[in-house]
Amino acid sequence: MKQGIEDGFLAPYKVIRIDFDKDIQGWRPQAGQVDKHGQVIDDRIYNQKDMDRNLVMEQRTALVAKKVTEFLKATNRFDKTIVFCDDIDRAERMRKALVNENADLVAQNHKYIMQITGDNAEGKAELDQFIQPEEKYPVIAFTSALMTTGVDAKTRKLILLDKHIKSMTKFKQIIDRGTRIDEDYDKLYFTIMDFKTATELFADPDFDGHPVQIYQPGPTDPPLPPDDGETDTSDGDGVTGTGSGSESGTGTGGNGKEPILAELEENGVLIAELAEHVGKDFDPFDLVCHVAFDQPPLTRRERADNVKKRNYFAKYGEQTRAVLLALLEKYADEGIETIESPGILKVQPLDKFGTPVEIIRLFGGVDKYQSALKELESALYTLVK
Repeated sequence: MKQGIEDGFLAPYKVIRIDFDKDIQGWRPQAGQVDKHGQVIDDRIYNQKDMDRNLVMEQRTALVAKKVTEFLKATNRFDKTIVFCDDIDRAERMRKALVNENADLVAQNHKYIMQITGDNAEGKAELDQFIQPEEKYPVIAFTSALMTTGVDAKTRKLILLDKHIKSMTKFKQIIDRGTRIDEDYDKLYFTIMDFKTATELFADPDFDGHPVQIYQPGPTDPPLPPDDGETDTSDGDGVTGTGSGSESGTGTGGNGKEPILAELEENGVLIAELAEHVGKDFDPFDLVCHVAFDQPPLTRRERADNVKKRNYFAKYGEQTRAVLLALLEKYADEGIETIESPGILKVQPLDKFGTPVEIIRLFGGVDKYQSALKELESALYTLVK
């Protein structure tokens, strides 16, 4: 994911970490202190692991809801938001607290805030609406585990962590839920609000980077950094840390030959040795077809020239055509693996067209760029009669 973010294919993210004193320092009841039900509270020190499990502090819940609402009011109250809580009961308490903080928008549509958990039939029925970019409601969704994996809410711009997370796998899965870019809905980055020090997992050796920014506001500080603006994914200026992530990404989704080449190598077929015997200007595809099926090989330059002869680029605009022609030249010089590389848009001569994000925007977004690259690769391997 780090590579995908740096190349502009995945959304970078910021972290706003809010630590409450009783979470960090712990809390001990006074002698004989009772809870709201009149039960005597066990005399011991309660720490963050106890919060919302063995001990429920209603003022803490209300404060989390207030901080989240302050952030949304400072950005956009209709940004899709997922709130991860420790369990279903906690999700329901947090939902009520946020309803209180956002009573005006809830009055306009009760689906502004919804609990989407395994026991909530109405909320589960709204899951499809939540993940559809064109659907306005629900806006804020509460869950305990239902949306940790397998849900692609690509316009989600805020992840709220009020959940005790120590599993690196779950942490990566949760972060991955926000990495899709959707330029049509102004989704170019997302924010994580962490209320339970879950982002301490960034320090784990198994985590391969850091967010572009970590902001830890004090009790009287604004909800956003004073000079906060849209993340600049081109060079990282003005932010603390560098782009990061949890899993490897290819950007283009290409690399279709890598599994085949790996399997050939496992079976003793080494492409480098074939190239030594047949010729280094041939594509692996041609090398294998020549040896296995006695097909006459074409050099990479011949394949590139065949694409040009077919007037393949006529359907593209001037700028996108120039980018694809540059990719075609890189193929002719270096091979298919080069143009499938996630960093290809950062090297010469591609870099003259702008940053990776700017180049992708020329095509109309990541999906359209990937589609154009796949079409180019198909054209390279289309036989000419």
